Amino acid sequence: VFLFFCFFCLLIESFDKNQFISLASLRYLDISNNFLQTLPASLFSSQDKSLEYLNLNNNFLSEIPKETFSKLSWVRYLHLSQNRIRILRNYSFGYMSQLFELYLANNQIEIIEPEAFFIDKNAFIGPGLVEKVDLSSNRIASLNSTIFYYLTNLRYLILSNNQIRHIDYNALKGVNFLISLDLSLNLIKNVDFLFNRNFSSTLRFLKLSNNLLSFLKPGQFFHLKSLNTLDLSANSIKHLADCAFYGIQDSIKKLILNYNQIKHLNPCTFTMDFKSLRFIQILHNPLNCSSNCEFFYAVYNPPY
Repeated sequence: VFLFFCFFCLLIESFDKNQFISLASLRYLDISNNFLQTLPASLFSSQDKSLEYLNLNNNFLSEIPKETFSKLSWVRYLHLSQNRIRILRNYSFGYMSQLFELYLANNQIEIIEPEAFFIDKNAFIGPGLVEKVDLSSNRIASLNSTIFYYLTNLRYLILSNNQIRHIDYNALKGVNFLISLDLSLNLIKNVDFLFNRNFSSTLRFLKLSNNLLSFLKPGQFFHLKSLNTLDLSANSIKHLADCAFYGIQDSIKKLILNYNQIKHLNPCTFTMDFKSLRFIQILHNPLNCSSNCEFFYAVYNPPY
């Protein structure tokens, strides 16, 4: 029997610990847009093998209710956006063995403890199936070593609109199947973590727009052999090294360089044999087009 309950926008402030005890087949629960500050530890004790979707968006939760979530090993979609969470403590989702997508956008997250996404020490299986994590619009300033190490199945990671300045060289170690990484709207000055040989070679979409990048090192994206789209718009890039895109010449299809400080485009940057490049956008740069004839000749001819 499929059970669906929606408590959307009823201005609920709290639940009794036995609120859902008779709903052992409950699969879909929406409690978004209320005034919940805490959740009783035993609230979902009857839904351990049934609840698949839980929406707690837009409440007043100040922390991850770890004890409550330890009863939810079957939840696949967990929405916690637009709350007041400041810290992700170790093993916050440590029992959620079926978790597939996790949304934590628009909170106040400043601190992510080293094992926040790891299996709980008392659990048999942890959150190793997670494919998508949304941490956008928080206050994250750095990504520490191996923070996502347990999320070996991660495909989509959204970290846009934070305050990220530093990304540890091993921050994404173990994330071997990443497809899309969004780091836009941060304070990143260098992307040396991309030089890590262990970085995902499956990455197809990399968004670094609205950061503080001023220079791309030769071979900066060398290990990203599957990269299709690279967005570097709205940075402070003044110069592109000859081999800035070396390593991705076979895969890159779309390159966006809008809103930078590029005055001259070195044609040597694009003399490599790009096999898939179809789209280059360089709007709103202080280019002197008359002195860039060599570049335009290089990229105007097919297949670019």
